[in-house]
Amino acid sequence: MISFRLWVSLAGAGVILVLVSASHIYAYRAGSEAGRRDALSKSVELLRERNSINEKVRGMSPADLCAALGGLPDECASDGL
Repeated sequence: MISFRLWVSLAGAGVILVLVSASHIYAYRAGSEAGRRDALSKSVELLRERNSINEKVRGMSPADLCAALGGLPDECASDGL
């Protein structure tokens, strides 16, 4: 027959195992949500930056755009642009 102390010890070990498992699952989910939130925040930031750049580029003349992309001054000022 298994003694009462052994049953209590096994029950205690089971409770500890459940609590540790639950805390690991909670921490994993919290980390996963934080990662998704950070990725979404970064995506929104990049979209805002891209929209700002697009507006700036749309407002440039062809010669200004040529110069901004590293063209030589005499190439950018030619009549072909």
